[in-house]
Amino acid sequence: SQYNTLLLHDPHDVQLWLEFIHFQDEALVWGKLPGPAVQLDTEEGTRHESQRRQQLAVIERKVAIYEKALESNPLSEELIVGHMELVQEVWETERLVKRWKDVVFKQPNKSQLWLKYIEFCQTRFSFYRSSSITSLYQK
Repeated sequence: SQYNTLLLHDPHDVQLWLEFIHFQDEALVWGKLPGPAVQLDTEEGTRHESQRRQQLAVIERKVAIYEKALESNPLSEELIVGHMELVQEVWETERLVKRWKDVVFKQPNKSQLWLKYIEFCQTRFSFYRSSSITSLYQK
């Protein structure tokens, strides 16, 4: 693929990584992405299940690309936020919390990361109490 060649020569091009990640959705639409084929079944449940499997395959592929991009660009806020937003669809809450804590404590001066972390915490009512959220703002 053209993206692989370009990224091999310039792995620090964050915008190119993001283009490659977004290209995965287009590749799925045009049938250029390997993965389970959508079954043209008359039962809506089977079709929905097949489409969900295909969506998960694309998400897993995009997560892998984000992780590869972060190897070369570990401080890129854009890559970190994109990765974290994407993995929310597939990771367990405990794993997300652990990763978010790791991210914000390794880069405590990145306000965008802290804002996204607080936003994440506010949406996890079962995991956080209001006192926990208040303490985040104090940090």
